[in-house]
Amino acid sequence: MKQRFLSNLILTASLMAAWAAGASAQTVSPPPISVIGQMPVIQAETLSERKVTLPQDLPGEKTLALIAFTREQQTNVNTWIQGLSLNTATEPWVELPVVGAQNRLMRAFTDSGMRMGIPDETMRNRVITLYTDRDAFVQAMGFKNSTRTIYAAIINRAGQVLASVEGDYTSEKAAVLAKAYGQ
Repeated sequence: MKQRFLSNLILTASLMAAWAAGASAQTVSPPPISVIGQMPVIQAETLSERKVTLPQDLPGEKTLALIAFTREQQTNVNTWIQGLSLNTATEPWVELPVVGAQNRLMRAFTDSGMRMGIPDETMRNRVITLYTDRDAFVQAMGFKNSTRTIYAAIINRAGQVLASVEGDYTSEKAAVLAKAYGQ
């Protein structure tokens, strides 16, 4: 069974191909990529303790990022993981808990607690904790709301935020992201 995310991507590509086939014989240029924000450069670490520099070390040229700001928002993130069957997905995606700037001792405590809650090594590789100013991060990313909700976003390795939606998974929100992923 194909994953919903991939199915949405295929549907979007099919619609674009049908539109292009119906257009006149002129050369059709793809629509320009719309950028809504810019991910700041952040030195971070996965829960499996691999050092990364974001956005350049994102796992794909375009990556789905599930971004949360509080522990309680994990339930909301899980709607995306379940809705898109991300536990078995081959498409690149990451989970980015954005935690306020903390000292090393607090970071170690926070990461240790998250590791205990995520025993699966594959999932630990996908979780990258960002210790940064939350409000500045939200503003740079072009998010409309504050840290009171989660975001799902498509981000490329240049850090351009190509699309974002807020809140729990719905098929309509997934379609918005699939369109940006397919550009």
